[in-house]
Amino acid sequence: MSGPVSVEAWIHPAEKESGRIIDKLTAGVNDGILFDTHPELGLRLIVGDRSVSFPNVLKAGTWQHVAIVAAKGHLKVFLDGRETWPDQ
Repeated sequence: MSGPVSVEAWIHPAEKESGRIIDKLTAGVNDGILFDTHPELGLRLIVGDRSVSFPNVLKAGTWQHVAIVAAKGHLKVFLDGRETWPDQ
């Protein structure tokens, strides 16, 4: 990744469901960006060699808005319009 990026999506996860929201990594190599619901109802963001995880923050069977901002020096994760977590 050469510059800042933001991604947003509406998701409707099922109970115990994990899935990719965006995946631009080479398999087995941390050379891009991955944003997913893993494990189960958690959120995970991987950007290069940096990773942040937030377990059990999603609600099954409910539409939720998720977004990320990744830029040099910080990663931000938003859930339903709120920056729930500070820069990592």
